[in-house]
Amino acid sequence: MAELTWRDQTSFAKPFNQITFVNACSGLAVGGDGGIGTTSDGGNHWTLRSSGTTVTLRDVAAIGFDHAWVVGDDGTIVATANGGATFESLDSGTAENLHGVSFATVDTGWVVGENGTILATTNGGTTFTPQSNPDPSLQSLIDVVFVDANTGFAVGSAGTILNTTNGGATWTVQLSGVSAQLLGVDFVNSMTGSVVGRDGTILNTTSGGATWDPRSSGSATVILLGVDFVDAMTGWVVGTDDTILATTDGGATYVPQSHPGGGPAFSNNTGVSFPDACNGYVVASNRILKYSYSL
Repeated sequence: MAELTWRDQTSFAKPFNQITFVNACSGLAVGGDGGIGTTSDGGNHWTLRSSGTTVTLRDVAAIGFDHAWVVGDDGTIVATANGGATFESLDSGTAENLHGVSFATVDTGWVVGENGTILATTNGGTTFTPQSNPDPSLQSLIDVVFVDANTGFAVGSAGTILNTTNGGATWTVQLSGVSAQLLGVDFVNSMTGSVVGRDGTILNTTSGGATWDPRSSGSATVILLGVDFVDAMTGWVVGTDDTILATTDGGATYVPQSHPGGGPAFSNNTGVSFPDACNGYVVASNRILKYSYSL
């Protein structure tokens, strides 16, 4: 008989913001007070690493087992080339708070943040170059994802969705049809993706963002903070009020997930990472949840 379970596997208390796994075993979680945790056994044991900073860390991107980049407040970017054993500080060239990071290869990556900040690197973060934002009124960009070295999407304040098809040489504004702040974005290929945000907002596209279709989250008051799809049909969304939603039909419908400690007063779930359809992780303040599916 198939068994689906969520379990709490937190082994130390840190206010987590985001998490990423490169496979079912190897992952990183980042958060407040410069906190970085790594695991190589599927979260059964977590090791707290020294980031060299005490600022709030807000996002993490990884390529393979060894390389990861973490961004946070005051222009902070730290990186590891040895699986998180050590981190070094990189020069972002800005003091803006940085919210999102995505790398397409070990050399090519992008960072987004306050006041419409977009930074790009082609040398693994040795140097970052500002990229032009097409919306001068934009207050903040919160998340970014690249599906390859050319095609990327960024989301932020007032329903903003930006798209590039040339590695950020030029960015264009896409019409989201909403005014709510957008806080998470994920694409499984250049055509198929989802964004989430305030007011229970979920938008899906199968046209590379040419059109965006609203989906029901089941609540107009929840703030949705993270989204992760493993393929065009299967994905998860997390947010405030201890929200975890799952879809197996490409986002046509989302089903609330039961999990340990569930309840609106318990936690705001801020990050989600599924390396495959059978293994997934959700982070929140002082908590990591693991999802497992087995026959």
